[in-house]
Amino acid sequence: MEGLLEAISWRKKESDRKLYNALFSHGGLYKLDALFGVTEADFIKIDAASEAAFRVSSGALVMALLEQPNGGEGMRKFLAQVPAFDGEVPALLRQCFPSLNLSQTSLEKWWSLQMADKASAPLSEVMSVLNTDSRLTAALQLRFRDGEEQLKEIPVSEWEALEEIEPALKAHSVGMAQQELIVLSYRCFPSYRPLLREYQKLLKDMALGETDGLSQSLQELASQRQTMVSKAQRARDFLDWFEITRARETSGVFEDYLKLKAQLEARPNLRRDAVSEYLDRMDSLFSPKDP
Repeated sequence: MEGLLEAISWRKKESDRKLYNALFSHGGLYKLDALFGVTEADFIKIDAASEAAFRVSSGALVMALLEQPNGGEGMRKFLAQVPAFDGEVPALLRQCFPSLNLSQTSLEKWWSLQMADKASAPLSEVMSVLNTDSRLTAALQLRFRDGEEQLKEIPVSEWEALEEIEPALKAHSVGMAQQELIVLSYRCFPSYRPLLREYQKLLKDMALGETDGLSQSLQELASQRQTMVSKAQRARDFLDWFEITRARETSGVFEDYLKLKAQLEARPNLRRDAVSEYLDRMDSLFSPKDP
């Protein structure tokens, strides 16, 4: 049910892609066996973060099933049989979706591919200033192998180290950084595009050996980036302040965390091993006493 609701939200473009990206990047909080093992009673007790992970994982599974050959018909059969089904849910899924019978891991593969697809950002999604600057720092790394065939990675500000390697290797190192900038230009914050063009020119001059004034130009670009980042941070802080000071009621977003905090405080996990008892004694000796 949660998966169907999430699939409908995704189709209506009401779901958050960042949740899929977070789960996919960190391996996901739910595996398929654990997903099928969650009961209604378990679902009621889980916190907000686990509930979001469960919903996203279930939604990706439902969307993966719907994309199978005759997926709509298979989903109708599955929904008609699952209320009275007593066996393993994966077995029923393979019965309703024959394409999953190709291998033992077909269902897991389709589910993982769906998570990866939904986690991928479209070209139309523009990154923030802070994310763009972070990606730009990663892109402006010059990678090459030294005389001992050891892979080295240096920031573009230390370009002088490239003067010691062969011209072909130097051009290859600069070329990789140029490709990174091209990829970044698709989704970077718009005000960064002039900076990317300037970096491309400097990298081209670096590859050709035209390095007069290169260090000064790099410093000027770094100063411009720092100014843009500082302005973005101030704007973010102002918006946070504005939202906090204008709030007239609580959102309820942190209620689950406050409940968890209260439960942990009410049921402290006291450890009785030797190390814990020693630390408790030291804490009592060095903690300030109330007058």
